[in-house]
Amino acid sequence: MKLGEGYLSIEPKLGKDSAKIHVYQPANDIFVAYDYNFDAAKNKLTLQYNSNFPDKGTLKILNPWSDLTDKKQDLMKKLEVQIDSKKTIFLLKTINNDEFIVIETDFKHHGAEILLKQKAVH
Repeated sequence: MKLGEGYLSIEPKLGKDSAKIHVYQPANDIFVAYDYNFDAAKNKLTLQYNSNFPDKGTLKILNPWSDLTDKKQDLMKKLEVQIDSKKTIFLLKTINNDEFIVIETDFKHHGAEILLKQKAVH
């Protein structure tokens, strides 16, 4: 999680693991909570999240499928990203050797779902 003046980014780097997180920062009276689940059998990642942060920000999720393809364009076509069951725009961003799925969002209670529609080719 990164929190700055007027900015919040939830950044789980869990890959193919799962976790529940609740963080409270008393100095700013800001909380962030999320429930991250990766389902390998369904090639699906779900993230329930919320915060009392009043503005928009980003989800920056470590891509659990980055090992399946060398081509970012190939992976962009195979990923489907939804917020509250509605398709949403996303970016793939590479930082050093890590690839992230980046989504703009507000922080009301939402459910994000990222689905690998078919296995990518090595």
